[in-house]
Amino acid sequence: VIYGESGTGKSSFIKKLAGMEIDTKENFKISKLSFPEKFQIVFQDPDNQIVSRTVQGELAFALECHGTDPDKIGDWIHVNKQSLPPAVSLDQNTASLSGGEKEILNLITAFQLGSPLVMVDDGLSFLSIKNKEKMISLIRTRISEFQTVVVWLSSERNDLTIADSAWELSLNNFMNIDAPRGSRYHPIRIKKGNMNIAIKNLKFAFEDKDPVYDGLNLELTSCRALGLAGDNGCGKTTLASLLFDYLQPLHGTIDIKIQNRSIDIIGYMDQFPENMLGLNTPAQFLSQLIDSRLFNIRKTSTFLNRLIRFQISWNAIADLPGDKLSWPTLRIFLIVLLAHCEYDILILDEPTFGLGWGQRKRLRKFLGEYLTQNHLIVVSHDRDFLFSMCDQIIDIDSSKVIQNSLVKFE
Repeated sequence: VIYGESGTGKSSFIKKLAGMEIDTKENFKISKLSFPEKFQIVFQDPDNQIVSRTVQGELAFALECHGTDPDKIGDWIHVNKQSLPPAVSLDQNTASLSGGEKEILNLITAFQLGSPLVMVDDGLSFLSIKNKEKMISLIRTRISEFQTVVVWLSSERNDLTIADSAWELSLNNFMNIDAPRGSRYHPIRIKKGNMNIAIKNLKFAFEDKDPVYDGLNLELTSCRALGLAGDNGCGKTTLASLLFDYLQPLHGTIDIKIQNRSIDIIGYMDQFPENMLGLNTPAQFLSQLIDSRLFNIRKTSTFLNRLIRFQISWNAIADLPGDKLSWPTLRIFLIVLLAHCEYDILILDEPTFGLGWGQRKRLRKFLGEYLTQNHLIVVSHDRDFLFSMCDQIIDIDSSKVIQNSLVKFE
């Protein structure tokens, strides 16, 4: 396992190992490289790896390309189906999978051919604790069966604790280290909130699919920061999209108020931030927010200074297309930008994805400052992050609201 903060060159490192073209300037050289002829890569962006329309097609694709006997392909599909979340069906369109479900699918297909080397670029970052443990068990099984070597680059410092060999990549060093003890957040103190949410008899289903929610009833009051927690594929992003009013329920109601006042505008950061910018640049996106009278131009100087806190220079990113920015940089830029807009509530979907430990701590401190005057809804597989800053948490697996005693009020 190789740990590194975002921006230290992990993706470039793995591409260099694989002999791929790199369109950025790297801060390292690799020499005397001994490498197997066949290998697999699990990319950081799960969409970069999926090629088939259905889950079954994706499970079969690599095996078909490898010339595997058709009968054995069927056997492999049956075996691999057991490693997928129960809610995922073989005929399901891969575009409808959650980020975590896509990661699981990519890991399964990468290890099914028994390649001598598999390289993973932050490929478990969307996974819940339960699914991460399940995938690590699968990886260890494949290592034992095929003698596979796994090179796993991660922005999650705690991943070092499961490594046979632990390394750290920084801007000026690459070294073998002793695996540290698990890192934990210290809960923050926040002001009592005024966000009230009532969900009554909610039913929602995607077209031709079983309901994600059927008769959901939840109520919470006086909330400052709400966390949405649950297993991969349980409907965290779906619920966030319903709260955002991007999706419409088939039945039932959602009522959101601040101080008993109906809210006007909700901000939303997508778990796949490139969806928000497309080919636009950060400068163009900012201009759109200004034209929409959402961004407070009096906060421009504060916005730019807060970007610098995360070692992001506005001049360096302003005119780059969104698809040329790294995920962590794009994610932090959007969080800081949206936090300076005039929203009643801001929803952040997987805000810590791809961020190293130091960056997560800086982000949490920044969001703690934001919460002095504002209200947040945070979707995350990182339960430690949620429980360190959210005073109330909806556990979607149990359909319950948790009053988080770890977070104290000022």
